[in-house]
Formats: sequence, C-alpha cells, structure tokens
Amino acid sequence: MVAQSVLAHLGGRANDLDHTDEALHFWQSAWIMVERARTELTESETALASTQEELRLTGNSIRALGDRRAQLTTDQDAIRVKVKTRCAMSSVLISRSEWGSHLHEVGLRLENLQNEAAACRTRPVKGVFDRISRSYDTWSKTGKADSAAGAAAAAAIDAGDGGASMYPTDVKDLVHRFALADDTRRAVDTELSTTQRKKTALEKQAAAEQQDVWNCRSECVRAEARYWGLSKLK
Repeated sequence: MVAQSVLAHLGGRANDLDHTDEALHFWQSAWIMVERARTELTESETALASTQEELRLTGNSIRALGDRRAQLTTDQDAIRVKVKTRCAMSSVLISRSEWGSHLHEVGLRLENLQNEAAACRTRPVKGVFDRISRSYDTWSKTGKADSAAGAAAAAAIDAGDGGASMYPTDVKDLVHRFALADDTRRAVDTELSTTQRKKTALEKQAAAEQQDVWNCRSECVRAEARYWGLSKLK
C-alpha cells in the first residue's frame, strides 16, 4: 500500500523516469522509523507498567508495616496500663524495695501520694464550701497519685528484663513482653523507613517513565504521519 501510494505520488511528476527504486527506498526508510518508534513506545509502556506495579506492591507493604506498627503500639499501651495498675496496688511493697532497690524512690513517692489522697478523701468537712474544697483537693491528689503510678510503671518497664528479677511473676512477664514488642517495633520502624524511601524513588522513576511514554507516543504519531499511506497499515 505504502509503495503504491509513493509511486502514485512520484508518478505525478512531470517526467517519464522509473521511480520504483526511489519509492521503495522511501518506503523502507519510512517503515524503519515507524517500527523503531513503535518498538520504543512498547518498551517505554512496559517499563512504566512494571514500575507502577512495583510501586503498588511497595504501597501495600507500607500500609502493612503501618498497621503492624500501630498494633505494636496498642499492645505496649495495654501493657503499660497493666503494669501501672499493679504498681498502684503494690505501692507499699515497691517502697520497701521488694521489687528492687531501683524502684524504691518512685514507690515511696507513690505510696505517700496515695496516702495523701486517701486522707483527703476522708477529711471531715464543716460546710458546703469545705466539702467543695475537699472534693477539689481529693481530685488533685488522686491525679498526682495516678501520675506517680505511671512513673513507677515506666521505671519498672525501663529497667527491662535485667531489672525485673524481683518483680512478681505476672509483672515480670509483662515487662518481658514489652521488651519484645519494643525490639519488634524498632525493626518495623527501620523497614518502614527503608520502604518509604523506596516508594519515593519509584514515584520519581514512574514520573520520568510516564514522560518518556508521552514522548514516544508523540514520536510514533509523527513517524506514522510523515509518510504517505502508513496510516492504512494500522
């Protein structure tokens, strides 16, 4: 078709020369450029599709790692609450260093604040305003005692397995589980950071490959439109 189209065009020239060879040369040159443009377009589209798929899988990995990290955080928060409750229940033992000397001071402060809150709660009142004052003081001291229990729990957890030798069995198990979750969370954080960097690099690569696809499509259109009859071969 292309050769016939070219021959017809050349046949319109004002001479009787045989233009067959020239027509075939034009056809071959045209077809080589079209094939090259189409091949480059196919290759660029394949590369973009591959990068986009890898980007999709990387996004899935980031979401899975994020979910895993959130679950670990939830688990550790639950452990903190349980250790805090046990500390609040065992302030006297902790203050006597029965959980270890490293918790003596935080245990003593916790016990004192609990005693102050209890004394305030049962303090006699002489009127409405005194009752209001007692309620406020009780609320304030109870809050401080709760914070002290949290501090004692944090100190117990921070001591890790090495400082848990004198803890009650259940508390020792909680501290061990917290340490394991902490190690896992750090590993997840490292993997998440690496995967996020990979995603950023893939996004840049995909953007560059998308631009390459657009350029190849434009070149393909130009190559096919440059010569007579090539559109009939699509």
